Amino acid sequence: MQRLAVIGGGVSGVCLAHLVQEQYDITLFEAQDYLGGNNCSIEVEGGSRVPMGVIIYPARELFEHTQAFADKFGLQRKPAHLAHIFCSNDEVRYRSYSGSGHFLRDIKDVAYLNYGFKAETESHDRKLGDLVAGNKLSKEFVDYVLAPFAALYLSVPYAAIFELPLSTVAGWWNKYCHPFHLMSSFNYIDGGNHQLIDRFAENTRMKIRLNTAVSKVSRSDGQVLLQLDNDEERFDKLVFATRPDEALAMLDSPTATENQLLGNIETNTLTSTLHRQPYGCLDGDITLNMYGDDRASTHMVTTWGNRKCFGMDLPEEIYTSLHQVDKEPVDDSDILAQRTFKVPVQMASTWRVSDRLDELNSDSDAIYYCGSYFCPSYYHEDGIDSAMSLAG
Repeated sequence: MQRLAVIGGGVSGVCLAHLVQEQYDITLFEAQDYLGGNNCSIEVEGGSRVPMGVIIYPARELFEHTQAFADKFGLQRKPAHLAHIFCSNDEVRYRSYSGSGHFLRDIKDVAYLNYGFKAETESHDRKLGDLVAGNKLSKEFVDYVLAPFAALYLSVPYAAIFELPLSTVAGWWNKYCHPFHLMSSFNYIDGGNHQLIDRFAENTRMKIRLNTAVSKVSRSDGQVLLQLDNDEERFDKLVFATRPDEALAMLDSPTATENQLLGNIETNTLTSTLHRQPYGCLDGDITLNMYGDDRASTHMVTTWGNRKCFGMDLPEEIYTSLHQVDKEPVDDSDILAQRTFKVPVQMASTWRVSDRLDELNSDSDAIYYCGSYFCPSYYHEDGIDSAMSLAG
């Protein structure tokens, strides 16, 4: 049986290993001390595991493979009506269940999102500001609702949303949030997203090597050599299921295609913090708070209560905040756990990469790639789709 190395223990890596375990002797390498990548959970006092982020997906059947694997492993899926509260410098601007208080303006904005926004999926040369200039949407709705909501779920800095082609924002909105009420209707895996990662690992024959960073990858006579500290191991094939920039840094002699594609994906660094005090979180609901005096300086902090939003069995509410690394919203004494992640950003250079994954893998010579970074939306489902496509 051929030996296969998988670098990266996120959802793409463990899913790929699960799918090909009958064909290969698999060793999975993960630099961190846990599996799951961005989908990690922290054990808090009392033994409960609280996710640093939550796998949520629209109520419609868009995340079919995530749901199928959850069903296969006997995980319970639950519906949730997640209220979103939008604030600017701690002032409430909009609530998803009650609007902004400007009834007629809200009706006009919602009507356009439900019936007119679809036409913008071909607007490659226009931006969000053009909707305001054309009197399609109110400036307040764009600044305080659409832009922060898109920034959160597309993992884009607030100011950068206004620089994206309108076709990108409209395409995402119409796929995941249309009609307007679906921005509050989701499903989630009961008990936390770590359970899906755990089930993949428990149901896969593979050697898992945590705390094991691969420093160099070299092609050698149709096989692959991995440099691990002072040791070297040889495999018949290798799958990179990690960030493209990390893969490029490991490659000893990358091909022209690898150099071109792996170095062209932009990332955004986010910190996830668990804490006990609500800070800017209102009523335990998902609260998107924008801080800054102008668009360029604005940064976002998104906070939710895990017991309120996801029914977690906790003796007291524990909040999760997502924020920029240098914009810490939580007092050090209140931090229960903290992780910093790099996430892909929706930019023109990254779209080109998502269209060329097959080309990258056909130029592989025993090295292959999968992961949400190589997919258009970069969601958890995309990572699973990528692994399934590579596994065949």
